[in-house]
Amino acid sequence: MLNVYFLKLDFNISDRDLLILEKTISPQRLKYAKQYHKKQDFIRSLLSSVLFYYALNKNGIDKKDIIIEKSLRGKPFLKNSKNIDFNITHSGHWVACAIDVNDVGIDIEYMKDINLTDFEEILTTKEISYINNKQENFYQIWTLKESYIKALGTGIYHSLSSFSIEPYSNHYAKVFQDGSCEKQWHFYNFNLDEKHSCSICSQAKITKEHFNFLEYKSFYQLAILSC
Repeated sequence: MLNVYFLKLDFNISDRDLLILEKTISPQRLKYAKQYHKKQDFIRSLLSSVLFYYALNKNGIDKKDIIIEKSLRGKPFLKNSKNIDFNITHSGHWVACAIDVNDVGIDIEYMKDINLTDFEEILTTKEISYINNKQENFYQIWTLKESYIKALGTGIYHSLSSFSIEPYSNHYAKVFQDGSCEKQWHFYNFNLDEKHSCSICSQAKITKEHFNFLEYKSFYQLAILSC
């Protein structure tokens, strides 16, 4: 039951609409969003929370039943729905939320210009060879690695150089730990547009049929009704 929801952001949201959207999320998540002082950062955080509530509602979880706790390593989970995992990401002009009965991770990165040599210490030899000084390949590997550690829930406790991602075919990849393929994990990578790379990691096979792309104006109305 993997479902991934994508929303392209509109940074020209009126103050009136922002106030209405603020009322659809919990006080705790609103307080977190308001820690961002730049309006675009606030909108990303706010709408990622609105999308989270919307996604859970679409998967049969009522807002009143949502209690979020964290594991010892900091991964959020639903206290009253332990058979459901979720993961949220936002970057640039996109936010996304993945819902699954398996462990799931998702990562979006805005593909800004970078010096690739600055990241070689956290990449394996095979990954560096695959990247081949191509920025798009770097973001493909980077989001795949991030989605994996987010699915594991290990975060900063997991060294990015301790495992290797090997893309194959279109969109798909494998992960290797100590030279052995971790066959229980499935990956899917694609570009949301020319400036945003996205990767999903799950224990279930991932296809485009799991993706739900939302347009802001219609999402705004649906979010108010569902939240």
